[in-house]
Amino acid sequence: MKHWKSPFAPKGSQLRGKRSPYSGNWNRLSRKLRQNSPLCQRCGKKPSESVHHVVPVRQDPRLRLDPRNLLAVCRDCHEQLDHPTP
Repeated sequence: MKHWKSPFAPKGSQLRGKRSPYSGNWNRLSRKLRQNSPLCQRCGKKPSESVHHVVPVRQDPRLRLDPRNLLAVCRDCHEQLDHPTP
């Protein structure tokens, strides 16, 4: 059986296990946000497939489940938001 690895873990991360590190609360909130915003909240063109934290969790963990800190975005926009190019 393969171990699960978070697609959001930093490259080279050893975050491995059998279950997602995200809680049931996160999964429900993420699903609800994507259902309420079926198109990317950044580009408005593609389906929203993931949720981006405006203020990173490592910077302020209290905002992890705050809907005002979340954007439903497409994969391309999420990549651009997480790894901006100068």
